[in-house]
This record gives sequence, C-alpha cells and structure tokens, in this order.
Amino acid sequence: MNTSDLANDFLLQQGRIYLPRDFDSPLCETIDAYISYYRQNHATEPIKLFCRTDGGDAEEGLAIANVVKLDGNIHGYLIGMTMNAGATVWSACSKRYVYPNSRIGIHPCTWKLDGMRLTAAKMKSMWQDFLGIDEASCQFYADASNKDFAWWWKFYNEPGDIKWLNATELVAMEMAELILPQSKGGNDDNDNSPYPAS
Repeated sequence: MNTSDLANDFLLQQGRIYLPRDFDSPLCETIDAYISYYRQNHATEPIKLFCRTDGGDAEEGLAIANVVKLDGNIHGYLIGMTMNAGATVWSACSKRYVYPNSRIGIHPCTWKLDGMRLTAAKMKSMWQDFLGIDEASCQFYADASNKDFAWWWKFYNEPGDIKWLNATELVAMEMAELILPQSKGGNDDNDNSPYPAS
C-alpha cells in the first residue's frame, strides 16, 4: 500500500474504515496504515470503524484490537453479523453502536487441519496459544461491558459452536451505547450524533 492509495481512498477521507469479510495477515498493518494516515490531518476526530465480518485469524484480530485501543478514539459500528475476531476488534472501540439486525458471534479458538501431522508437544503448544488468545478475547469483552471476565469465560466456553448476542443484549450489557434506527431523521448537522457523517 502506498501513500497515493491512501490519499485517494474516499472512505478514508471521510474517516471511515470497513473491516474486511475475512481476517488474514497483513490486515493489522493495513488498518494501522489507515489510522495513521487519517490521524495526520485529523488528530482529534473519531474514526468510524464499520464491522460486518466472518472473523478469521484470531491473533490478527487481537493485534488489530490492540491498535484500535491504542488510538483511543475509534467508534465501532456493528452493521451486521460479526464473528469472533471482528467482535474482539469492535469491543476495543472507544464507543460502540449497533443496528437492530446486528449481532456478534463468539467461540473458542479453533484450528483447521489440512493433512497436518502434529506431535504431542506441538499440540500442547497450540493449546497454550489458543488458551491465551481465548483469555485475551474474553478480557476485551469484559473491559467493554458490565460483565466480568468470569462471566465471559463461562459464556465463551458453553457447549455448542457459536454463542450469539444480538443488538438488544449488547446494549443491556452496556457493550453498545445504543441501537441506531435504520434511518437518521432529524438534524444531520448535530456534532454529537452517533451517525457517521454523510
């Protein structure tokens, strides 16, 4: 990615970043480049991060969440179904908003094996890595809500594959500030509006 690509990105000029469908390396570097470029001319304006993703690499998601948290002025908009790594990134935003049809899905770390041979030592090492990723994700969720780490850890590890939380549940647990209506209405010039500028 070069500077002219960033400068010509209309959405970035508006302070908008959309998470991609899948999280793969080097996504963290790309998101960091977007944030850094925007911050050159807009040091105090919040960046609007739009989340609708299938997730992907959990370590990449944690790295992006750390970058978002480090910036400290990124508002997350949950605009659809957002899975594990994306939910972790959204939870790192300084303010979080949801639309009525949005939800997050979280689950413990998994690994897809394609003919891989694993030794007991490698499996133990992977288990420790997965456990660390799961603990870090639950800590992000706890920091972003009125539920503590123990609650998230129990919820995260309940039987079944994906655990879903809808917009109403996210607001009730204070993870999201409010559910945004499907249309703005009212005065679009209100600087305190959670809606992204048109």
